[in-house]
This record gives sequence, structure tokens and C-alpha cells, in this order.
Amino acid sequence: ARDAGCSPDPAGEGQRFSWRGRPLPAGEARRKLVHAGMGLFALALPFLTWQQAALCAVAAFLFNWLVLPRLLGHRLTSARSGVSDQGVLLYPLVVLALIVLYRYDEVVAFGWGVLAFGDAAAGIVGQKWGRHALPWNPGKTWEGLVAFCVASAAGGTALSTWALNHGGRGGHGGVALILSSFPLLVLAPVALAAL
Repeated sequence: ARDAGCSPDPAGEGQRFSWRGRPLPAGEARRKLVHAGMGLFALALPFLTWQQAALCAVAAFLFNWLVLPRLLGHRLTSARSGVSDQGVLLYPLVVLALIVLYRYDEVVAFGWGVLAFGDAAAGIVGQKWGRHALPWNPGKTWEGLVAFCVASAAGGTALSTWALNHGGRGGHGGVALILSSFPLLVLAPVALAAL
């Protein structure tokens, strides 16, 4: 539920609900769109060996570290105070960890969907419409956390289904692995993101 920087109304009072919500900080919508869009690379997983997919993640890390800053400068930097650009480096490393640890296309795709779509949804919903602060982290909201859970499940399921239907290496055993890994793939990131 990466919606830090918002100003939730802890009591849920003081503002009337508006579908338009609060304006996002400058550049934030673009950052979240790029974040979610990177999840679409998971569509290539069924067509790559796990070693090729891991190599792509390493290449993405190197690109984000060495080339992207020279191409874009700081155009994707958040205007929110206290937010760094480390996520652009951590993102491909998390994908690499998923690939190396699980190796099954549908499991990696599910985890990647959680990372891509859950975090983007939490940030946008939490910043625009978040009003009810989490008791353990007042900079994040229940609305952002719920958006994270819904978007993670939808994005992870969609990418995992794609991988299964397009020659994923795990077969139906991968579905069992997704279900048995549910705490690691969804609940652990939810808990960590909410901290």
C-alpha cells in the first residue's frame, strides 16, 4: 500500500467524498503508469527459459541503473517528499528473485502482477481517495491497502492465467504452488508495504 505522502483524515471526517479525489503530486500518475506497465513484460515469460528471463531482469536492472537516468534525467522522480528513485532499481531485482526462486512462469507472473499492479493501485487510490489511516502507519491508508489487495489479485491472476494458457512450464502444479505460496506472494508484501 504505497500511498505514503498522502494526508489521510485519521477520523475519516472533515471532507466529503469526491470521485475526483485529491490531486496527485506532480509526475505521480506517470510514475505509477510506468510501474504498472512494466508488469506487461511478464507476458513474455512463457516464451523464455527461466535463465533467459533472469538475464532480462539483470539487463533491466543495468539499464535502469546506467542508461535510464541519462535518457530521462529525473522526469520520473516523485514530487513527494521523502520518496527516492531506488524503486526503479529494486523492481527488476525483485522480478529476478521471483524468477530464480520459483522458475514456474505462472508463479513468477502472479508475483510480478502483485508487484506491478498492486503497488500502482495502492499509490493512486491511497493518495487520491485515502482517508482512513492505518493504525500502524498513519502515512498509508486502508483505501490504499484494499486497492493493493484487489489489484494484486486481479493482476496476478490475469498474468498467471496468461502464462498457463501460453505454455507455462509449471503446468497445473504451478497453480498449486501459487496457492501454497499465497502468504509469501501477497500477504507478506501487503504486510511489508503497510509498514
